[in-house]
Amino acid sequence: MIKKKMMVLSGAILFGVLTCGCGSTGIQADTTVSEEANEHTLAETPIVAENEIEKEQEQVQEESFDPSEVYEAFLNNEEVAEISFDADQGYYSSYKETLEDGKSYTLDEIAQGLKSGINVFLESNDDIEISETRNAYIDCGNDGQNELLVAVKFKAPMDTYENKMIFKATKDGLKLCYCGDSWSRKSLAVNEYGYIETTSSGGAYDSSYEKSYVDAEGRWHFLYGNVAEYAERGELWYGSTKYVYSDYGIDMSDLLIFSYYFEKTDDESEPEYLYTYAKMGEYGKANEVPYFDVSIVKDNVLYETGNMYKDFFDQIGMKVYSTTDMAALVEKQFQNEGFDSSLAEGKVVLETEVDF
Repeated sequence: MIKKKMMVLSGAILFGVLTCGCGSTGIQADTTVSEEANEHTLAETPIVAENEIEKEQEQVQEESFDPSEVYEAFLNNEEVAEISFDADQGYYSSYKETLEDGKSYTLDEIAQGLKSGINVFLESNDDIEISETRNAYIDCGNDGQNELLVAVKFKAPMDTYENKMIFKATKDGLKLCYCGDSWSRKSLAVNEYGYIETTSSGGAYDSSYEKSYVDAEGRWHFLYGNVAEYAERGELWYGSTKYVYSDYGIDMSDLLIFSYYFEKTDDESEPEYLYTYAKMGEYGKANEVPYFDVSIVKDNVLYETGNMYKDFFDQIGMKVYSTTDMAALVEKQFQNEGFDSSLAEGKVVLETEVDF
């Protein structure tokens, strides 16, 4: 699942006349140049004024633009929105195989494209029903301008899928900023400020989440993703090699290993992971580690040479960061993407319950 700045350029015309000489010839020359200069300056004055007026009119139009009529028309299939493949972050229900990049479609056409995308992914001709459509206004970037959030649910024989889409209207038209999907093992939440979280369950031993947002200008930014894994499973895949903890005489049963990534890749390629780890703390703290319902112990001793966990990771050639260093990398990514952490504190809109 980005503020417009109005820049008013003001220029000043610096005009100087340098003359030399004496007598009547010099005076006549000064008079002639001055008259020509005055005529030239007066001729340009209306042009400068007209340019300023045009800029002021554009600014007034931008400030007075009300997108609600555009959104209402779009919801009634009387308006179209331009889509892009970059905005499509769907997995099962994606329109990349069924619609054209850069083209404009009605809401119904987009929904049909997503519906067909499920069949393409599953390589089936199952009868898929569009069972529910919901919508609400949100304020991406918290700048006071409304964007449109639309949720479309698809009921298939084996599962139920839902796409959440963010649209932004300007005086230049309507565009789709973000489109992501959820299903029985993946949740997707969008809050009132355009902040997006997806969380997925990989089974008993791992879960993952991704965080992104749509800014005030309608641009989607990927922030970071994280895969959390129980070391209790007894083995670790690093690169193309499987490492069994018992072969190294080490008990990792109380450890969680985290694989962070800061660039979004396509579904066919692996991102570049950065690793950290932490001991498990108390249960009942689901907000720290999604699904595992457990907190983590933050202790810098865990990352010092001589610690059994650090020595194991060094032995297999796996570079690891402390949780403190990883938090600093996350904060740096926020700055790079222009993300204000307060945007993550907004209320979730069009919430969907997922039973994992």
